[in-house]
Amino acid sequence: RIIENTDAVESPLRYCAQEVLQLKLFSKSMRCRNERQWLCMAEKWKHGDSSRDYDGNIEKALSRIKAKTVVIAFKEDMFIPVRDCQDEQEKINNSELVIIDSLWGHFTMMGIDENDFKAINQTIEKLLACD
Repeated sequence: RIIENTDAVESPLRYCAQEVLQLKLFSKSMRCRNERQWLCMAEKWKHGDSSRDYDGNIEKALSRIKAKTVVIAFKEDMFIPVRDCQDEQEKINNSELVIIDSLWGHFTMMGIDENDFKAINQTIEKLLACD
């Protein structure tokens, strides 16, 4: 069975056709990128190393962050597990770990589920609020 109105779907478990899932996942954030943008992102992911200027010492690199920081983790993220985010957050002074409970995992940040996007935005708004 194919779901015609994917906006009405609340959970990844309710998708019945792979095509619908792909349409929902790749519609907003991914289809708007061209080939050059994808190559630039891949290069960034390949060489992105926060500890590069600290002889590979990630603890030293993260401990130098002085700004109020929120590390956002997604509960079911298979690419960046919550335990990795927590480990890095603990190395940043004046930081907080926020775990967003979503079945979408790493794809939570793409706004597939409106409630997930609200949780992300509320976290960012709280960070940026004047105390």
